Amino acid sequence: MKILLIILLIIIGVIIWGLIERIIHKNKLLKLNKDRQNLSKDEFVKGFILKGYDCDVISKIYDELILYIGIQDFVLLPEDDLHKVCDLHDLDDIELIDSICQLLVIEKPSQKDFDSLVDKYDYFNFESLLELTRMLKKVE
Repeated sequence: MKILLIILLIIIGVIIWGLIERIIHKNKLLKLNKDRQNLSKDEFVKGFILKGYDCDVISKIYDELILYIGIQDFVLLPEDDLHKVCDLHDLDDIELIDSICQLLVIEKPSQKDFDSLVDKYDYFNFESLLELTRMLKKVE
């Protein structure tokens, strides 16, 4: 009975710790958001259209990232490190990319696809995500 109680307390502790981490991260993002330049979604999208990316793809990925972040009026910047802004740990980035691929109805990337981005980009930003989706084929 004592072992069961200890296990239960550990599980509850882990859950509470996870909730506290989420609250801390959300507060950091809210503070960060206050200090950011006011870049609208339309301005953000136009910047990537000028670089040759598809408007619909940009918009869908932008919306998916805002949904993932969980702050509706968050100002996403092109140079944001998505690992930091989206609080991606371990395989969270793969799950996010998989959900974007499903949304865009494209195949999921292979390790070779990821490796090709490492040479071109220093960190995981919006443009690297666009470049990754550009390389992938539509699922039929």
